[in-house]
Amino acid sequence: MSMPLYTSLDESEPKFDGNLARTHLQRQLNMCLTTPQESPAIADAFVAWQATQVNHIRIHPGGPLFLVAPSWFG
Repeated sequence: MSMPLYTSLDESEPKFDGNLARTHLQRQLNMCLTTPQESPAIADAFVAWQATQVNHIRIHPGGPLFLVAPSWFG
């Protein structure tokens, strides 16, 4: 999904349901949920990317969480 499409979605759009997407990725694709503290390299890359999206993306007050591919994938 492109950033322009994502930011154009209304909250009533089923594609906007992040919890449904996260659950699917974890259960069906075995992706792992990780925190910035657990994955500092990902956190650093995210901070750099997010700085370019500041007018489009708001970060949850609790901070970001990341989905990563399982270790056997990489």
